[in-house]
Amino acid sequence: MPCAITHPAGAPLPRPTGRGYRPCVERHLVAMGGFGGWTDPVLGFVLDLAGVPRPRVCVVPTASGDPAGGIEAFRDAFAAPSFRPSVLELFDREVADPAAFLAEQDVVLVPGGNTANLVAIWRRHGVDRAMRSAWEAGVVLAGWSAGGACWFEACTTDSWGRGRADPLEDNRPLPRPGVRPPRSRPEGS
Repeated sequence: MPCAITHPAGAPLPRPTGRGYRPCVERHLVAMGGFGGWTDPVLGFVLDLAGVPRPRVCVVPTASGDPAGGIEAFRDAFAAPSFRPSVLELFDREVADPAAFLAEQDVVLVPGGNTANLVAIWRRHGVDRAMRSAWEAGVVLAGWSAGGACWFEACTTDSWGRGRADPLEDNRPLPRPGVRPPRSRPEGS
């Protein structure tokens, strides 16, 4: 979805060209604290952000351990012909290239569960980098609870015990370009 480039007076501006130029792409990230299930009205908003009549909708249920019941409920809620549903499971992985798989989607939904486990598993499978690439290409990313917290550099989580609010830092699924991860060392040290 290229962005329109216009002068404040409304006249179109010439598109820049040359080395390093990347066309403007609309990017959407919807992070929610709670969720009312697969019929929650906020999902209509998220799906509309894709801007296509029959979106490819992928669920990535890593935080809850890829539960069969949750995946079945997702498939029932997003059945054809209105949607093209898919699932990226990492506990019983069948997708060889998560980056290519996620890049083919219009919307990626990340349900709740254990934030610390989600971040660790995504890193191990390269899904953190794949999510970044998909987002940069214009795929709508959305999540709730752990799936909403994982997009931020830091958050609080009950990953180490219910009722606790422990800090979780160094998430980095969508790092700011040019920012070093906190544990990396400057060159030459």
